[in-house]
Amino acid sequence: MATFTSTTNGNLADGATYGNTSPGVRGTDFPGDDDVLVVDSGDTVTMNADATIGSVDIQGTLTTDGTARTLTLDDGGQGYICEHRGTVSTTINLTINSNYAGNRLIRLNNGGNGNFNDVSITLESSARVLEYVQNTTIDGDLTINVGEFQHYSSTYSLDVQGDCIINNTGKLDGGAGSIELRSLTINSGGTYSATSGTTTITSETSGGYTWRNNGGTFTHNNGTVTTNSSVDTKIRENTFYNLIINQ
Repeated sequence: MATFTSTTNGNLADGATYGNTSPGVRGTDFPGDDDVLVVDSGDTVTMNADATIGSVDIQGTLTTDGTARTLTLDDGGQGYICEHRGTVSTTINLTINSNYAGNRLIRLNNGGNGNFNDVSITLESSARVLEYVQNTTIDGDLTINVGEFQHYSSTYSLDVQGDCIINNTGKLDGGAGSIELRSLTINSGGTYSATSGTTTITSETSGGYTWRNNGGTFTHNNGTVTTNSSVDTKIRENTFYNLIINQ
């Protein structure tokens, strides 16, 4: 594992961006698997292609060449697998494939500008936890495949502008903060442990479901589910506590 800190504006996969002129310990002079990328304050690092690194600390600007790109994080052993406290611009999807046998923190926006688009989470095992620090907004979809995605503080909110899909052994734990999703699908093996506050569903899937439980587990925790949709929709669930339908 190595740490690469930007020293100027440049491409993510260019050693000159980090002041490097010769290959590093693994024969590369830019960050790769398990490495830490630090986008320093005042610098702009551009993704010209999809990239896989260990973890990222965004203090400056992370952007793309205008094409939607995917940044995959496999965990460089830092407390934060992603810390966004700068600027994220254009469309950057975030894939978390943590290979580390421990729990991690993620800060998707700490007073910075711009949000990641689609976020996909596959942790090392179902026992691992990824905790979101600060109120969190995702511009696209949230997919949780393996492991638990939960609040660091029970009052932190989660706002997913796209669809939320929980698969396999994935779990979303809402705590006591507000949860807002475009739609929710809980597939077999997946779990939504609802906030004790309010889960707001703003729209529906392409199949017309605002909420669809496909053999997964839903624990209502005495919370409220509110649906807000402007079209005819469907709900598939066994048990709600409070349900408010605003069509």
